[in-house]
Formats: sequence, C-alpha cells, structure tokens
Amino acid sequence: MDIRGLTQRFDSISRELPDQKNVNFWFARDLHDPLGYSEWRNFESVIQKAITSCVNSGYDCNDHFVKVNKMVVLGSGVQREIEDFIQTRRVHSEEKALDKQAGKLPRSTDCVD
Repeated sequence: MDIRGLTQRFDSISRELPDQKNVNFWFARDLHDPLGYSEWRNFESVIQKAITSCVNSGYDCNDHFVKVNKMVVLGSGVQREIEDFIQTRRVHSEEKALDKQAGKLPRSTDCVD
C-alpha cells in the first residue's frame, strides 16, 4: 500500500473528540490490524513501549493514552467487555517509530501521521 492509501486508511478509522474540535484519536484495537499485528496481545506490548517512549520524551502519558472499556458483540451474539486505549496522533506517531525500529514498517511511512 502506498502513502496515500495508508493515510486514507488511518484517516478512515480516526475519530474526533466531541468536546474538542480538531483532536483526532484512534481506538488501539482499530489500529492493530492496519499496523500489521494479527493479534491484540502482540500490539498491546507495543502500546506499553509507546507509553514509556511518551514519558521519556517529556510528555504526560495521561494526555495521550486513555484506558477505556467497551462492549463488543461476540460471534455468538453475547456481549463482552474488553479493554482498549484511546490514542492521540502523538501516540500513533510513537508506535510507528517503534515499528520502524523493529523493522516492521518501511522508511517511506515517515510522512504518514
């Protein structure tokens, strides 16, 4: 997928905080597949590294990572509560940087925020 395709994909799953215009966020569970993680548990470890990176960069991780619980419908129709994170654009950039360091993303994705 080219840069435009990646940008469109991430923009299509971004959301805007209702009380703060122009503050985009993503649910982490919506990001794990587009970033190439087939399982949530693998992506969750990247989130923990991104939290550490955020703190080490001098940012308050509470401004960029909000742990939330939400209900999902399972295949059987039963609802179950799952843990997720609301992530801002800053967090999204941190995760991409970590993926590049691990060799998961090509250099050309530097332009995608």
